[in-house]
Amino acid sequence: MPKNKLPTFVYFLLLTSFCLNLYLFYALKQSKLFLVTRVRDGDTIVLNDNQVIRLANLNAPEYNACGGQESKDFLEKLVIGKKVSLKGLGYDEYNRTLGLVYLKGQSLNHLLISSGWADYDSNFKQDRELLSQAAQGAKQNRVGIYSLCRSQTPPKENCLIKANNNHGQKTYFLPNCSNYKGTSVDIDKGDQWFCTEKEALQADFKKSGDCR
Repeated sequence: MPKNKLPTFVYFLLLTSFCLNLYLFYALKQSKLFLVTRVRDGDTIVLNDNQVIRLANLNAPEYNACGGQESKDFLEKLVIGKKVSLKGLGYDEYNRTLGLVYLKGQSLNHLLISSGWADYDSNFKQDRELLSQAAQGAKQNRVGIYSLCRSQTPPKENCLIKANNNHGQKTYFLPNCSNYKGTSVDIDKGDQWFCTEKEALQADFKKSGDCR
């Protein structure tokens, strides 16, 4: 005698229920709240479960660079002792979780960039347009590092040599260089002003090939 088979719609309901429960499980997991116990610098926080979170799509100044202390102070005031939710996007070479962090539903990544205490960096596609627009607004309003650490005006009248440190590639530009006017000096990134070529050379910078 053939065994009774469940109707097709019952299988469909069971499958739907399973998928719904799976979705709710991951939704609850994503919305889990964590207490922020420490701020390492302007783009890195530590949670109560000892997770180290590196905020994605941005770069804050190094602690000992221009704006580094201010960036860290800004982040501390926002999150120390507060509960946040996390959307993990991966890990970096230091095994830190790269992610988007939310404070009371508001993007912490966006707050840092719009305040000018972190620079936009498009590591991931998530929130890319929103964060890029926030960076443009911060630059136009000259807030945070864009006011404190970035200028076309040298600190001393006759110190006109611009020097860029692009991930360790050090280049300096004289006023007669073709791209001198378009070169910015971002002190928070390790750029410098020099008074003489000798000073620039002693600091391991090399003259740009665009200089006459």
